[in-house]
Amino acid sequence: MKLRKTFYIIAAVFAVWLGVTIYFHYQHCITIKACDVYEELKFGDQTLYITEIRWDSYMRDTSDYPEGEGPWYWNWYVDSKLPPNISLAIYRVCDFYSRPQVQTENTGMLTVKGIRLGDFSEQANVNEFNRYLIFIHDCNKTVYSGEAKGAISEVGKSNVLHFYRQVYEVPQDIGVVGLTVYDTTTKITRTIGIYPKWDTHRYSFFEKKPYYHMFEPETTVNKFVEQLKKNDQAAAEQYIAEEKRETFPWKRVQHSLWTTAPPHMYACYENSYSNFENVYSCQVEFTAGSDEDASVVARQVLYLVMREGSWKIIDASVLSK
Repeated sequence: MKLRKTFYIIAAVFAVWLGVTIYFHYQHCITIKACDVYEELKFGDQTLYITEIRWDSYMRDTSDYPEGEGPWYWNWYVDSKLPPNISLAIYRVCDFYSRPQVQTENTGMLTVKGIRLGDFSEQANVNEFNRYLIFIHDCNKTVYSGEAKGAISEVGKSNVLHFYRQVYEVPQDIGVVGLTVYDTTTKITRTIGIYPKWDTHRYSFFEKKPYYHMFEPETTVNKFVEQLKKNDQAAAEQYIAEEKRETFPWKRVQHSLWTTAPPHMYACYENSYSNFENVYSCQVEFTAGSDEDASVVARQVLYLVMREGSWKIIDASVLSK
């Protein structure tokens, strides 16, 4: 009798735990729809490029936390003195048994990403991005509220600034994404309609969610370099433009600095290069160490173009000091 009672108690506890676990599992199930685009908006002295649209079925729930902060276990994980693997395990358990997202049945968060080309030699030039007012709307001119932000990877070196406009409560079945940009300096207004061809994925807590593409040539170069480290030229060729594979200067990029000197990368817009238009470069600086003030021991430039939504490398410079 006592054994049966114990069994019932254990079974009841297990059933409650299983029910709670299933509930929280579905709290983390999300849908992400993404679409790569390349739309050009000219404003006299400057040009904006729209590069990606993404719809998420959720947004982070920050209603109960001060701005820039989150649940208690975020800070605990950063300050934890436990071994990293144990701290991470505790963090993931806490994160699983929580409701980090706000989800509604048919609406979500829409993000429009892009780049701006210009002179960002000083932080003030970066902050000048506020001259643009960006509005996202549907075909009925319903304007969605949200926020806009910009960031540059290398102030003083790169001439590419990434920005995004994020709005909320956007219907999942939105057919046309309308974008209106007003330049407060030139007083020019540009409006375009984008018909996204969505690439849709469903994710759970145990599946890694994709990062925003960020239109970063550096990402492709990193993947290319990983194959070089493995001495797998055949695999590396997938990142080379098809018409350049036979003439690509492989010897220039097959060197030991990729592993002996930590590389630092940032993107620049080159306009035209070697009979190619709309060329971007990945500026690679090889340093003597991983510290921020480590000296640069060598430099190299890889040139890329966008082909059907993917970066392709067209050339590489010789190593220089």
